Amino acid sequence: AVVFVREKKWTSESQKDFQTERKKQKINPNEKVKAHKFDLKNYEMKFTPTGDDIKDAENILSQILSFSGISFKPGQSKMDTATKTIIISFSTEDSGLFLYEDARGLFSLQYLINSIINKGKAEKITVRLDTADFWARTQEKLSRDIEKAISTVKRSGRPYRLRPMPSQFRKIVHDLVKEKYPDFQTVSEGEAKWRKVVIKQNKC
Repeated sequence: AVVFVREKKWTSESQKDFQTERKKQKINPNEKVKAHKFDLKNYEMKFTPTGDDIKDAENILSQILSFSGISFKPGQSKMDTATKTIIISFSTEDSGLFLYEDARGLFSLQYLINSIINKGKAEKITVRLDTADFWARTQEKLSRDIEKAISTVKRSGRPYRLRPMPSQFRKIVHDLVKEKYPDFQTVSEGEAKWRKVVIKQNKC
């Protein structure tokens, strides 16, 4: 199968968002920020599956970033056979473009790659992207948030509501609580962008 993609998926937001992310990564805030625009509507990308899902995913990522004018270096790629997830890492000086607003840009890019690589597939796979150690840093932060929540629930006896977060983050919270705190449980509540995880103690 050959897939042709001609669409605009997302655009960069504000200089303020970029500078905030750059500060987190200890980048000089006075350094000029590139105002990239993720725009594929003027490009035609040809993708022909090779049978090697990892190489196919790497190829799609490379084409999209090249079309967007973003310089990057590929990192390690691996397949988690248990979850059928391909994990691809890459480095770029413009990581702030992907990581602002809870990694909205990174998730948009993941969505596009997954849509392309799974077109026509009977058995779907998942592609997960990583840059600037995003997932490791995210898990560390969520672990600290969970510890604070568990401590508060123990002290007050009342459920603790975490901030609204994307579904990918909520899954990490659910998994961590289940693994590390068997006396506690999690549920999700809210709609759309306001959906959040609630941590509460199991009933005796």
